[in-house]
Amino acid sequence: MISINDKLAQLNEVDRFLLLLLGAKNSEPVPGPIHLQKEMFLLQNMFPNLAAETDFEPYFLGPHSEIVQDEAEQLKMSGLIKAEPGNIKLTPDGKAAFDVLIKKSDKVEVQKIEEFKEFLNDLSKDELLTFIYFGYPITDLAKESIEYKVLLPKRKRLAISLYKKDKISAQKASQIAGEDLEDFIKELKTVA
Repeated sequence: MISINDKLAQLNEVDRFLLLLLGAKNSEPVPGPIHLQKEMFLLQNMFPNLAAETDFEPYFLGPHSEIVQDEAEQLKMSGLIKAEPGNIKLTPDGKAAFDVLIKKSDKVEVQKIEEFKEFLNDLSKDELLTFIYFGYPITDLAKESIEYKVLLPKRKRLAISLYKKDKISAQKASQIAGEDLEDFIKELKTVA
C-alpha cells in the first residue's frame, strides 16, 4: 500500500491544484466535471505555473483540458478523489493529502483557490457557462460549443441572476449580457 507521503511525492502541478481546489471550503464537493473544468480554467488564468501545465482549448462545453481530465482520473485511481453523480470530492486519503499539502502551500494561493470555489461552486450549469462564455471570450468558442447558441438568448437573464446573487458587478453583468452599462442598470431597476 502506498503511503500519503509517497502519493504526494508523485503529484504534479495540476494534481496539486486539483487537491487544493477539492479541499477548499472544508472539502465541499465540486458539483461535477463541468464545474471542475471551469474552476481549473479560471485558476489557470490567475496562476501561470498552472497555466503552463493545463492546455485549455475550446470544446463542446467551453474551455476544456484533457490534462485536467486525465489528472483527475489518475487521482481517482490513486484513491485521493471520488466522483459520484453530482459531485467530485476528496476521499479520506485525499483529505489527509490535502492536510499535508495545505501546510506546504502559499497562503495567498490557497486564499485565491478558496475564493474561486466560493464564487463558482453554487452556480447552476447555465450560470457557470454563461460566466465563462461571455465573461472570458475565447476564440472559436461559438463554433465549438454545443451550449453557446442555447445560452445566447438567456445571457441577459443569467447575467441578472449572477448580479443578484452578488457574484459579479453591474459592469461585469452588462458585459456578460452584451449591453451598454447604462442600459443594463436601467433594466436592473425594472427587475429589482
